[in-house]
Amino acid sequence: MARRPEILLLLLVLAAAAASPSLGQTISCPPGCTCSRSKHLVSCHGEALTSLPATLPDNTDMLVVRGSLLTGALTFPCWSHPLDYLEIAGNRAALRLARDSFGNLPQVAVLLFSGNRVAGGLPAGLLAPLKRLRWADLSNNSLAELPGSLFAGASALGYLDLSNNAVASLPPGIFEDLGNLDTLLLSGNNLAALPGTVFGSLRRLETLDLSYNRLGSVSGVHFAALSALKDLRLNGNFIRAIDVAVFRPLASLESLSLAFNAIPSVPSQAFDGLRNLTRLDLAHNNLSAVAQGLLCGMKDLEWLYLAHNSIQEITADIFVENTKLKGVRLEGNALQRLPEQMLQGLASLEELYLNGNRLSELPDGLLAVDKLGVKVPVFLDLSHNELSAVPQGIARLLAQRMFILILHDNPLCSAPAQGPGESHVRKACKLGTRGGTARP
Repeated sequence: MARRPEILLLLLVLAAAAASPSLGQTISCPPGCTCSRSKHLVSCHGEALTSLPATLPDNTDMLVVRGSLLTGALTFPCWSHPLDYLEIAGNRAALRLARDSFGNLPQVAVLLFSGNRVAGGLPAGLLAPLKRLRWADLSNNSLAELPGSLFAGASALGYLDLSNNAVASLPPGIFEDLGNLDTLLLSGNNLAALPGTVFGSLRRLETLDLSYNRLGSVSGVHFAALSALKDLRLNGNFIRAIDVAVFRPLASLESLSLAFNAIPSVPSQAFDGLRNLTRLDLAHNNLSAVAQGLLCGMKDLEWLYLAHNSIQEITADIFVENTKLKGVRLEGNALQRLPEQMLQGLASLEELYLNGNRLSELPDGLLAVDKLGVKVPVFLDLSHNELSAVPQGIARLLAQRMFILILHDNPLCSAPAQGPGESHVRKACKLGTRGGTARP
């Protein structure tokens, strides 16, 4: 998977702090701020701050300004020591940025400019002076549009967060200078379409988040250059169809989320070539079936999410090539029966969710360990079904405390107790309800 943003940010901050000697005492700490000599940090919080400090203690590497009342055009003084880390977040008044606003900050490697009120948007070439910029968080600024040359010259940038703005379109060449980018977050905007080659220069990109936009479709052209991509998030859009070839360029992909769309079916060849995929999320769509062979070739798949669709039937060989599966979520569908061999070969299975279906009976050998080579899952949820009995094979495993079973809201839970092992079944009827324990 792509490296975690938090880890990269921490490394950048620690590197900045280690690069300089301890904070000098020539200039005192600015009013309304706190200063840490050991961390080379000046931190200013609150609405009492209406302008940036005119001076900072010598060798200050990091400046944090949060919840302030900076107003008007944002300009930065010529401080005695260049900053490596700059954060201006949650400003309570409208700010205006000019093309040269960051002109006095050539050494900044980390820029967090988030949750602010930006009057007039971001100007073209804003980041051009920041030649060393590796991390930029521009999220939550209510930005409606982005100029095409916003990132011109920012070739060192590795992480870019533009999430939770109001961007409706992307200029075709907006990312062309960002050949070193490995993380691009565009979630929570108003994107309804993408220019065909908008990501064409991002050959090192590992994480692309397009979730919770207004995309009605995606094309293989959009992803043609993204051979290094490992994590693609398309959940929470309006996608209604998946083209057969759309994901074929993504040979390195490990995680794909298509949840919360309106997809009625997925072609059996849609995921061909995604041999490194470990996580696939198709939950909360309109799927009525899982195409034969859809999961073929995914030998490393560990987590599969098909919950809250309208799936009526599962074939016996659906997971035949997915022997590394750890978790399967099929809750909230319309399943009426399960094939006895469905879990055959799943020696790593830990969690299986089948709650909220229409199951009236279970095959006795569903968890037949010796017969089918199945590892009994640690957790099996069968609540909210139509079960009137638990097969003897499953009841035996339950009595041996082989796994945790959730059974509440089935007819068998209100029927008179019968047969050996019934106490364990009754306990399973209580787990997950108010006063019961759902998970270990």
